[in-house]
Amino acid sequence: MNVNADFVNSSVLIDGFPVYGFASVDAAAEWILNSYDRPNIAVALNAEKIITGRKEPGKFDTLKNNAFFYPDGTPVVWLLRRRNVHSARIPGVELWEAIMRAAGSRKVFLLGASEEVNRATAEKLRAEYGLENLERRNGYFDDEQVILDELAAAQPDIVTVAMGSPRQEDFMARAQKLCPNTFFMGVGGTYDVYTGRLPRAPGFMRNFGMEWLFRSLREPRRFLRNLSYIRFMYLYVTRQI
Repeated sequence: MNVNADFVNSSVLIDGFPVYGFASVDAAAEWILNSYDRPNIAVALNAEKIITGRKEPGKFDTLKNNAFFYPDGTPVVWLLRRRNVHSARIPGVELWEAIMRAAGSRKVFLLGASEEVNRATAEKLRAEYGLENLERRNGYFDDEQVILDELAAAQPDIVTVAMGSPRQEDFMARAQKLCPNTFFMGVGGTYDVYTGRLPRAPGFMRNFGMEWLFRSLREPRRFLRNLSYIRFMYLYVTRQI
């Protein structure tokens, strides 16, 4: 495997998810951009996805066979350490920006979010990182096949998809078949964060793995989703996971 020394380990299975650990966000970005034998879909893994996978067996089977997962959530870092993989937490928003910063002349396609946010993201990337080989589409479209055909014709090097989970994962699984050499990454609300429309948690909350709590306080509807963390903690403490 063509990797840099900062790469921590090859994949470790966690509930069937192939998870990779990295020493830092920059090390993860370097491996993604310069390794030739990695899977070409990257998906953030957190406690919620693990619990969802247990509740709905088979839900992530296609992705498990075609993607790699990185430890976006602190609970996944804990699980890696139990398996002797000492990884940093790799927040998706930071990984995406590190990839954009290092993309250079690669052909980048931004998909998803509103037209305003998508356009602002492209403009900021051009100004901040000099990305000129860049195409984009907002996430509001009626005919997915039109977008798939566009990607198949363009064959971009990097496609980042801001549609929210699980829509973005389902889309990437279909698009990957048409663009087997393209790197795909689901990025959720990352464009909103990058353009300043959505704040991140304060540094001390990120350092203690409490970013999920900050988001829940800002968006109370998330509290029902975060019941997954209680279930996860029970399974973790009782070593059922």
